[in-house]
Amino acid sequence: MKKASRLFLATVFLLGSLMLAIATEEQAREAAAQAREQLRDLGFQVRNTYRTGALDRGNSTVFTRTFYQDNEYVLVVTGCAYARDIDVFVFDDDGSLIAQDSKSSPTSVATFQANYTGKYFIKVVMYDATSAQNVHYAFQYGYR
Repeated sequence: MKKASRLFLATVFLLGSLMLAIATEEQAREAAAQAREQLRDLGFQVRNTYRTGALDRGNSTVFTRTFYQDNEYVLVVTGCAYARDIDVFVFDDDGSLIAQDSKSSPTSVATFQANYTGKYFIKVVMYDATSAQNVHYAFQYGYR
């Protein structure tokens, strides 16, 4: 009987965790949609697609994007309800920091003008969150 009770509790916990993960990813997606509309209102071109992911508190991820010379870019990283402080950093192909937002906020915005057409590196840091694991974020950018 004890074995069955533990299995039941583990199953309930697992299902609750999965539902929580789905809810937080949806929150990040909704925040990306809001950012997209705000960027459009400011006259930026914005694709309907965006990048989502999850980071543990204190961890980061790096990915690349191709940006085009002379375009002005606004990069927005938004978090789910568990995100307290997300930071974004943009590096050129030489590894030089060209833009950042490291203020304490669940939304991070970095702006820059591309000096050349090519690959740029974006680092997203989940600096602080109310949850230690799987804190969702969405990355959206606009250009003009």
